Amino acid sequence: MPPWQAEVLEQLGEVQAARGLPDQARSAWRRALDLFLSQQRTADAERVDRLPRAG
Repeated sequence: MPPWQAEVLEQLGEVQAARGLPDQARSAWRRALDLFLSQQRTADAERVDRLPRAG
């Protein structure tokens, strides 16, 4: 997967949360977290993991 895809998923989660779609937002954030971890982008993964709504 391209390295930028995790950022796109993180932003997609923000948009979905703003639109009142929490389940879809959490799904996007989980996918972003998985990608950040697979890319060994620890700081990015920790940021997404700290989102209170990402869990």
